[in-house]
Amino acid sequence: MFLSQSKDIDNKKLESSLIYDSSFHFWKKYGSKEQSQFNEPDLVIENQEEIVIIECKYHSNLAENIGETEEDYSNQLIRYSSIFEDYYKTKKKRH
Repeated sequence: MFLSQSKDIDNKKLESSLIYDSSFHFWKKYGSKEQSQFNEPDLVIENQEEIVIIECKYHSNLAENIGETEEDYSNQLIRYSSIFEDYYKTKKKRH
């Protein structure tokens, strides 16, 4: 699985149990609890204990509107990180 070659934000190898009994959701929509908009990550992989949210940004800006900063809520990756707290607090591992 491609996740076995992945590294986290601290450049550590991603230790994952997602190869067993996992669900794959492409473009799943999440309502933002802070903003009146939907978040739609490219891929969400989850099992009973773990969740990984994947957003592909190959040759793309982090912000949906060019000129936005990383601190701005328009930054998809920052916005998608709120999905963990809003929807998956009970998961032991969140990536």
